[in-house]
Amino acid sequence: MGSTSPIELPALKTNPKFIFFTDFDGTITQQDSNDFITDNLGFGQALRRKLNEDVLYGRTDFRDAFRDMLDSINAPFDQCIEVLKKNINLDPGFKAFFEWAKENNIPIVVLSGGMEPIIRALLAHMLGAEAADTLQIVSNHVAPREGKDINEVGGWQIVFRDESGFGHDKSREIRPYANLPAGERPVLFYAGDGVSDLSAAKETDLLFAKAGRDLVKFCENENVPFTTFNDFSDIHATVKDIVEGRLGVKEAAIGRKKKDNGKPAHNSASVYQGNYYIPKDSTRHSPNIPVRHHNSHLVHSPVALSHRRIDRPRECLREHQPGEEPHHHHHDHHYHRSVHLIPSIIIIIIILSRPTGDKKTGPSSQANRSRNDYRQHGQPRPSHQLDWMASACARPSQSRWLL
Repeated sequence: MGSTSPIELPALKTNPKFIFFTDFDGTITQQDSNDFITDNLGFGQALRRKLNEDVLYGRTDFRDAFRDMLDSINAPFDQCIEVLKKNINLDPGFKAFFEWAKENNIPIVVLSGGMEPIIRALLAHMLGAEAADTLQIVSNHVAPREGKDINEVGGWQIVFRDESGFGHDKSREIRPYANLPAGERPVLFYAGDGVSDLSAAKETDLLFAKAGRDLVKFCENENVPFTTFNDFSDIHATVKDIVEGRLGVKEAAIGRKKKDNGKPAHNSASVYQGNYYIPKDSTRHSPNIPVRHHNSHLVHSPVALSHRRIDRPRECLREHQPGEEPHHHHHDHHYHRSVHLIPSIIIIIIILSRPTGDKKTGPSSQANRSRNDYRQHGQPRPSHQLDWMASACARPSQSRWLL
């Protein structure tokens, strides 16, 4: 394709090493502005949700459903903006992230399936007009209906940015950046919450998907690497770690975090191994590894685990260290009983597996005669014949692993 000039790609004007692309509604804001005016000034929440369901199940495309939503609103456009200013709130962590990104030469590009005049008006209201003007906004437009002014009743309509099923294919804006030569290409981030963000996410290096929203499930179904966020403070922490070299982009894509679906939250002092984060410091206690102590308490194991995937805890057995206080856990008591039974099970298996020979001449008959002789004369069995029992019954702390 050849080199692309900064004039064609505005975010390259300051020669950044990182670019942050983001959705607007439900991502930069806590509410969706389009849903709000449809629910309160249009045909209402029930019908909107029905259209959302039709989009999710493929009965209609986003473009047609979105046009139907906005066509149901008769309020003048300026009135819609005033209503939104009073009801739409900025994500609590966005302003701090916006200021930090500006200081560190990280352009923020807003890519939205909504309407640019509404987005710009809301950002000017929430961030200030001067700050809002520094943001590149790529979205749909608004135009007056024939013979009317947009600020009249029923006087405005949406003008989609392109012919795609979303009305605005966000990936088209990101793809030229993604296709830059390796030496010129910045690291590309994207944050979003909805189905329309999926195509954009596939063009970037790291996707931040809003926890509990549709985009998370779509990414899992499409095998798109991502990490979740609850607000921009989560994004700020992760991006800062990447920019300052404490975290790699691939390491950050951990999928759902612990607070979202049982996955552990990101910890830059950890290494991601399969389903768990393992402390880089191998002497740090790991809560995933129960260790059997000889007095039946469970303590944390300092075993280094970064060399293997862990799908479930392994039982590691070790000696209790002098001065070490045992930690009490809520592990199932069946685990304790099963460990106690192991020596007995080993003994039974060994006894049952011992060979049986001819009753008169085989080794079994010799063993029987030997046992009877000791019983008749009241003599104890020689200690060397008990070696196998002693080894089988050795206390658990003598074994390193019980797999």
